[in-house]
Amino acid sequence: MSLPHSLLSPGRQISLCAAGDTMSGRILGNANGWLRLANGDGELLVQLSQVAWIRLGNAETATAEPALAALPQPSSKDVVARPGSKVPGRPWSDETVRAVVDEFLNDRPDGEIAQVHNRTRGQITVLRQAWESARGNLPEDRLSPAAQLWVARIRAAMRPE
Repeated sequence: MSLPHSLLSPGRQISLCAAGDTMSGRILGNANGWLRLANGDGELLVQLSQVAWIRLGNAETATAEPALAALPQPSSKDVVARPGSKVPGRPWSDETVRAVVDEFLNDRPDGEIAQVHNRTRGQITVLRQAWESARGNLPEDRLSPAAQLWVARIRAAMRPE
């Protein structure tokens, strides 16, 4: 759709966006695909094929870019704190293993134990499987390979000192 050149008559106030820049002014002339504008900075020559939009009317009311004003403004993402460990790969002390085993005996859920000891829920689940095997409730051949590594350590932690 092309703009009728009669709308771009001399003396009319317009605002336009060309090459990403917003310009306002009074039309001085329009010929051969070029538009001559007068504004506070002097005269501007604008090639009409490079214009993204034109707002006809008063320059004061047309200074804001309508397309950009409707877009959401960029902002930093809200970081959601994930539950669980801050440092899940740190080594387990014997005291921590004993404390986790005590919490298993008190029937605390894995999620709560993970929060208390700053570990992941997956780590606590593996320890629970190893604990069940160390107690004799689960055969070792039915454990995951990760849980099999913990059985001896949990047995040692369960021995009285």
